[in-house]
Amino acid sequence: MFEILLNHYPVLLKGLTTTLVVSLSAIALGLVLGVLLAFGLTSRYRLVRWPCGLYRSFWRGTPILLQLLLVYYL
Repeated sequence: MFEILLNHYPVLLKGLTTTLVVSLSAIALGLVLGVLLAFGLTSRYRLVRWPCGLYRSFWRGTPILLQLLLVYYL
């Protein structure tokens, strides 16, 4: 069993690297967008606050399976 892992070590290492890069990028992007959305929701300006509230209400009000399908196919 371990010889299979040793034979495919370069491919597995590349996959691990790709997974880490994608995960860390998603975390960083989510953090930045979340902070911007939070600032938008607490803004004094209605033209900033309203779209942020609409975005939040959309994602809170839809089932998670629908969200996954939207993200996957768009």
